[in-house]
This record gives sequence, structure tokens and C-alpha cells, in this order.
Amino acid sequence: MLRKLCPLLLLAALCNVPAIAQTNQQPATLTLPLASKAIITTLIGDGTTMTAICNGPCGMPIGTSNFTVTNIVPTTCNGTGPNTIATAVGDLVTWSSGCIINAVGQAGNFTQVNAPVLVLNNSGFSGNSVQLLLDYDSHLTEAMTSNGAIKSDLDLDVSGVAGLVNHVAQQAAYLDASGEFCVGDLTPQTACSTTAWGNHSFGGALTKYQGLSPISGNGQPFIVYGNKAIPLNGDVPPTTLVTTPLVGYGSNDIYSMRVYAVATTGVANSTCQLNLLYIDVTGNQTQSTAQVNFGTAGAKIAPAPIVFAPAPGTPVQISATTTNSPEYKLWIEIEVD
Repeated sequence: MLRKLCPLLLLAALCNVPAIAQTNQQPATLTLPLASKAIITTLIGDGTTMTAICNGPCGMPIGTSNFTVTNIVPTTCNGTGPNTIATAVGDLVTWSSGCIINAVGQAGNFTQVNAPVLVLNNSGFSGNSVQLLLDYDSHLTEAMTSNGAIKSDLDLDVSGVAGLVNHVAQQAAYLDASGEFCVGDLTPQTACSTTAWGNHSFGGALTKYQGLSPISGNGQPFIVYGNKAIPLNGDVPPTTLVTTPLVGYGSNDIYSMRVYAVATTGVANSTCQLNLLYIDVTGNQTQSTAQVNFGTAGAKIAPAPIVFAPAPGTPVQISATTTNSPEYKLWIEIEVD
């Protein structure tokens, strides 16, 4: 019988049932609804503890979290929080607060930071709780809280926005309303303003970087070939490094190749020249570096990047032409833009 007779808010802890937060019937545009219909008539803070006296039962049982106080005159300590109720006796409640205030006979309200429709484990587990929150701005949030503050949450919105938020690091990763995957914002937004990868229509291309959108192209370069130092001696026959795709990304795009070759042992009267071989829309093409004397250890080939546009489904090759078989090491990197 006790379970049936318990008032939902005042004795939820005694009844051993989850507390369902009481909220006013507020307009749909209100984003900070009241946590209780009770009015605070006196608010006293000594720098450690805040004590509120209400015009009746405060409607805030021990463990109620994620609320702040508004409408107190003077405005000192208004909006501070979120807080967690520590004690609740009749028309008096207390919580930890660093504010100092003596507002006697003044009206105030318990205002919900979010509007929870369900609060689980609200007063247990060392102040930790799980909350299912339905906000008046059309968000459904499953939040993990500690001592009254939201630490992380899963945020779902009627616009289609879906995100994960780390409130400690102030970092969100989410799908915006267009389906782009976004990182770098503090909270999920309708449209990504930082760094985004496109939805299926864009094949997952980078569509925005630090707020800058590409006018055309793929949004970012990608390294399709790279190697660590290769020890070589003498000529290198044409060797295929990569074959371009027949369709899709990289099939009809601009490429660049960076090369670095250094003589490891000086061989008298030796030389080295590197050659890039590929096929573009006009047929076979070759771009070569200058022929460099490799008679001294440390002599090097380090040209500016070689830009080329290979045809779809064709090999990209490199070769080396030498005299007197120099010993050298070679680094190669190929990038598609």
C-alpha cells in the first residue's frame, strides 16, 4: 500500500521507484522548463551550501539533478549549476554551491537545464545517474551524469541530427541534417560548420574542412603509394607502382609524385636520372628528372613534385637510368588530388 500512496516526487526515494520529473505545461518554444511548480521564497548561500525555502513542498527530492535557479532578486547566483539536491525536508532543500546570497522573501524558480521524462539511479552510484531527456526544443537525449552535470550523451533530433557528445572535452561527433558526418563542433548542429565527410551521394569525400567547403574536386589529397628507403644499384627497369581505378575516385583525377634519391657511396663518373612513365588521354608519357652526378656520397635528386593526369585503368611506373652503376637509396610518394 505504501508504494501506491507515495507521492511521485516527494517520496520517490522511499518508494524505491524511479523519479519522474515534474514539469509545467510550457509552450513548445520554452527550452528551460521548470523542474518544480514550487516557488522559492527564500534563498540563502554561505559559499558552501545553498538553502532554498519554498511556498510549500519544494517538489525536489534528494538526488534531483540537472537544475539551476532563476528569477531570484538580486540576480547573484541566478543560473548557476547544474545542481543536485543534497537534503529535502518539507519546504526546505539544500545543495552544494559556492555562491553567497541572502535573498529573503524573493520569488524564484527551480529551472531544469533539460526536461527529463525519466531519471534512473538518480541518487545512487556516488552521484552518477542515467537520464532519458526529452527537451522542449525537440531533442531526445540519453545522458550520463555525475554530481548533477552531464558528462556524455547520445543526442537525437527530429531534424535527423544524431550525435555523440563528450561534455568533459566539449567535443561532438554527429550526423547533421544532410547526413554528413561531422567532427569539431561543441554540440551537434543542423549543418556542420567544422570538418565533415559527405553522405553516400558524395562517396564519403571530405566536403568541409575547418569550415571551408571545396568548390569542386574530392576535398582532400590521398597518398596512394609510398615507400621507405629502397637501396638500389644501377638501372631500374619500368616498375608499376600503382594502377588507376577504372571508375570513381582516382580514375580521372590529377596526381603528383614526389621522389628523393641520394647516393650512398660515391662511384666515380656515375650519374642517375629518374623517370615517371604513365598514359594520359593522348597516349604514353614520360617525365624525367635532371641527370645528376652521383660520384660523391650525398649527391641527391630532389625535384619539385611531378604533376600528371593518368587515364583510368592505367599503370603508373618509375624507372632509373644510370651510368657506372651508382649505389643509392630511393623514396617515392604518389598522391591523388
